[in-house]
Amino acid sequence: MQKLKHYAYMCQILAWNQVKVRYKNSILGVLWGFLNPLGIMYIFIFVFSSVFVEIENYPLYLLSGLIFWYFFSNASNEVVFSFIKGQSIIKSLAIPRSVLPLSGILSSVIHLLFTLIPFFIVMNFYGLVWSWHILLLIPALVLFTIFILGLCLALASINVYFRDISMLWSTLLMFIFYSSPIVYGRTIIPDRFNFIVKFNPISYYMELFRSALYYNRIASLDVWGAAAAFSFLFLLFGFVVYRVLRKGFVSNLG
Repeated sequence: MQKLKHYAYMCQILAWNQVKVRYKNSILGVLWGFLNPLGIMYIFIFVFSSVFVEIENYPLYLLSGLIFWYFFSNASNEVVFSFIKGQSIIKSLAIPRSVLPLSGILSSVIHLLFTLIPFFIVMNFYGLVWSWHILLLIPALVLFTIFILGLCLALASINVYFRDISMLWSTLLMFIFYSSPIVYGRTIIPDRFNFIVKFNPISYYMELFRSALYYNRIASLDVWGAAAAFSFLFLLFGFVVYRVLRKGFVSNLG
């Protein structure tokens, strides 16, 4: 129990340190996490609002997806480099190395919670309905965070041995973005490409978030079940990859 408390304390300290570094010497600070996706949203509205006319209140639909996509993108880019950036800690301190990716995820969650405030203000302007369904964001965000942690724990571990992983991941992010129903609805996807969305974990998490923010309903049990399955399968996968590769971290970080 004492070790668990010590582990949690280290995660907290490292996470807050990363948050402070992110906003250090920045005039707008946390607002950048809001302004970037907001700017992208208006670009997509300008380009696609006349294309996706079947989507009612397209700005709200788009924004309810972009918030959490940016969380995924920023968190994954942060965690993939966590072992490399923290190599001095790994070499000098006897701490569990998994603290580094976990603190990276935690700092991204803190950043998301800060930026949700201005997001909700803008979404309210576009017709956000304040109902109890918004509370479903909490379990949905927990599942999404678990998924990101598992995925990026594996990527960060492999990246210690093959630095190309981080470069490849930046490219894959664009593919994942456009193969996920973030700027478009699932109904426009041709039947022959439905398998891409079906086996794309991001699509299930987006459905959970949009059900709470856009549709004001509870997502189906199938969607919740798929999201939970992806979360814990990827967490198991990431933990196994980390356990197998961690012994060579020090020699490969030199």
